[in-house]
Amino acid sequence: MNLKVREVAIKLNVSEKTVYKWLSQGIIPAKRLGKTWVISENEIEKLVNPEIYPKQSLEKITLTNRDFKNTDEQDLKEIEVLDKFTEFLSSAIDHGYEKILGPRSLDSKTVDRISDVLDSSTGEILLQGIGLREFFGDKGYADILRKMLNENRKIQIKALLVNPNSDFAKARAIAEDGIVFDDDEVFKSGPLYSDSWRSMNMIASIKKKSLDLSSFSLDVKFVNHWPSSYLIMTEKYTFLESYQFANLQNIYGESSFDGLVPMMQLKSKSDYGRILRNHFEYIWSGSNPYIPIYSLSEISQKMIIN
Repeated sequence: MNLKVREVAIKLNVSEKTVYKWLSQGIIPAKRLGKTWVISENEIEKLVNPEIYPKQSLEKITLTNRDFKNTDEQDLKEIEVLDKFTEFLSSAIDHGYEKILGPRSLDSKTVDRISDVLDSSTGEILLQGIGLREFFGDKGYADILRKMLNENRKIQIKALLVNPNSDFAKARAIAEDGIVFDDDEVFKSGPLYSDSWRSMNMIASIKKKSLDLSSFSLDVKFVNHWPSSYLIMTEKYTFLESYQFANLQNIYGESSFDGLVPMMQLKSKSDYGRILRNHFEYIWSGSNPYIPIYSLSEISQKMIIN
């Protein structure tokens, strides 16, 4: 069994700073993985039981390392920073976080990471977003989706999108392009509605082809609801990005609202992952009478999709 630095400090009756110092000096036997210390409980028992392990007693170690009291201020600051980092890392791991990735519209590594996970996935994939143009458009993950379809891969995709005819979609258009899009005719001739129309055609095409397949399936629902986050959930990993109405042009020089905040990667089977799945399934079920759900055929009829 491995111990955390905090647990070692309690066992040895010293501060965590002292533990870090002894670790860096090799006084406490341990391995280092990146910036994380892997400390064996068995090795610590040798330090606190001198009658059993006399050569490795804590008393002998402390007698030969009194210079720790003379640690300079810079060392203490570095230890404090490392302590904060370790506490943050430990908390993140406990809650299922794997990585904090850059904004998907600004960091190509984030897109590559999501692509790699999707490309190696099987089983159920949950998607939640406003229009998910990168899945049902001409760029982004659309090629991976087509590959899954052509391979008849064992994939079941469930996608929750905002109803393109809803007030929520219009609210997004107004936030991005101005109050002029409050007019229905202007809204339906605008870029957001046009993107939705193109996505709908691709969804309809994939859905039609998948009906003849034994493994691959796609089910899409449209909702009168503003999603709290952009979500990609595979059986192993979940990618999560909070949605916002802030125009970040003054910060990033971008007028788009998509993908301009950090992306979180976490384990899908963590407690947080299970909460996100529960949220998705609740919206998907349509059990809330104030959140109407529409099928692909219902939206297609309103948008005249073949």
